[in-house]
Amino acid sequence: FYEIIPLLTTPQKGRSFVFEVIAPSLPGYGFSEAATRPGLGSAQMAIVFKNFMARLGYEKYYLQGGDWGAAIVQNMASLFPDKIMAVHSNMCLITTPLSSVKMFLGSFYPPLLVSRELEDKVYPLSEKMSAMMLELGYMHLQATKPDTVGVALRDSP
Repeated sequence: FYEIIPLLTTPQKGRSFVFEVIAPSLPGYGFSEAATRPGLGSAQMAIVFKNFMARLGYEKYYLQGGDWGAAIVQNMASLFPDKIMAVHSNMCLITTPLSSVKMFLGSFYPPLLVSRELEDKVYPLSEKMSAMMLELGYMHLQATKPDTVGVALRDSP
C-alpha cells in the first residue's frame, strides 16, 4: 500500500481534497515487535487504535483494513460508530453466533437462506470448506511466520 499513499496525500488535478494517511503497524507483523502479554485480539486492537487516533487529535476518520486489519476495522466500526465515517475492506467478514447457526441450518435446506441462483456459491458447505482448507497456506504462514514472506518478497527481485 505504500505506493498509493502519495496519491492520497498529494493534491491531484480535478480533486479539491487530500487525505492524511495514518498507517500503523500491527504488533507482531512485519518488523513490529509482538505484544508482551497474551490476549491482544482484534477487539483489543480496535481500542488501541481508537485511542491512538484520539492522541493524534482525530475525532472522526475513515478506515481501511485487509487480512487481520479487516477484523480490527470491523471491530472499530462496531465499537465506536460515532468515530468512524466509513470503512473499506478487501476482506469482509461476517462471523456472529447467529450467522454460524444460519449457515449450519442452511446446509440442510439452502433456500431457507439464499436464493436458488446463489445456492451453489454457498452450499454444500463440505465442498466450500474443503476448497478453503486447500487455500489456507497464506493464512497459516501469516499466523506462524508473518515476517518470512515479507522479507523474502522484499529481498527478491
